[in-house]
Amino acid sequence: MKVCTVIGQVISVSKHALLQGQKIMVVKADGEEGGLQVAVDGVQAGIGSRVLVTQSGSAGAELTGEEMSPFRSVIVGIIDEETSK
Repeated sequence: MKVCTVIGQVISVSKHALLQGQKIMVVKADGEEGGLQVAVDGVQAGIGSRVLVTQSGSAGAELTGEEMSPFRSVIVGIIDEETSK
């Protein structure tokens, strides 16, 4: 799992049937240079949100209800606050 910031949204008129109705966001991993990726939004994140992104195929399967999901990167949480000791 990675901590990322949502920096944009993908607008697509033509996409895989399982992506219909799914919001696809552009995220940048915190602390990494470059390395933009797209992730399906499972939690209604917005641009500027700090989020948790999983690279698990099972997260995509759970979101779509299909065992063979066409995506792996899924936003699974919005970070409201961080604390560390």
